[in-house]
Amino acid sequence: MQQIVALAPDQPQYRILVVDEVSENRLLIVRLLKPLGFEVFEAEDGLAAMMECDRHSPNLILMDLQMPRMNGYEATRQIKAQARNQTQNAPIIIALTASALREEAQKMLMAGCDDVIYKPFQAEELFSKMATHLGVSYLYTASAPAPSLQPQALTAADLKIMPESWLQQLHQATVSGDDVWARELIQEVPQADSALVDALSALIEQLRLDLISDLIEPLLHGSD
Repeated sequence: MQQIVALAPDQPQYRILVVDEVSENRLLIVRLLKPLGFEVFEAEDGLAAMMECDRHSPNLILMDLQMPRMNGYEATRQIKAQARNQTQNAPIIIALTASALREEAQKMLMAGCDDVIYKPFQAEELFSKMATHLGVSYLYTASAPAPSLQPQALTAADLKIMPESWLQQLHQATVSGDDVWARELIQEVPQADSALVDALSALIEQLRLDLISDLIEPLLHGSD
């Protein structure tokens, strides 16, 4: 999958305001956007968001719902109303809401939000929404070459190169859900079989220890 590495050249300087009570949540988004070339500002609640709007006139606001002093609903209403009163272009406002609060999405749209993103969200979704609403264009990395052995193509035969004692240990690690032990065992695979290492590591990263144990079982039963 291609990754976004920067904003495409010859674009406006996009100003983004991130509004969230939790500083860690703001930092996560700032770390996503700032290295790409966005100008990013932060606010911890609705009142602070209004002040930042006056200072920086953001093009887009990522607005959390539940915050002290002034929540996302009221802040959105006031920011949109102020833009109308001053005959200015209102910023695009995208609501950020927990998946358990999907019923709140309609309220946010009625308050004036232009779109909704549900937490937890993937970076690709955020970038896509920003492209839709702002017309942002990105630069991408070249697609990485596919490994010689894809995780989904892994078979029991690929594991036969390893001794039975190793297979038994890896089976025990995967059945017990011990991904740390599984990773340690994978390091024992000979360097000449790096494709096998890559495929097993990918399955562990995908939390599919069950697939590894399923591949090993017939090998162990066959030795009985």
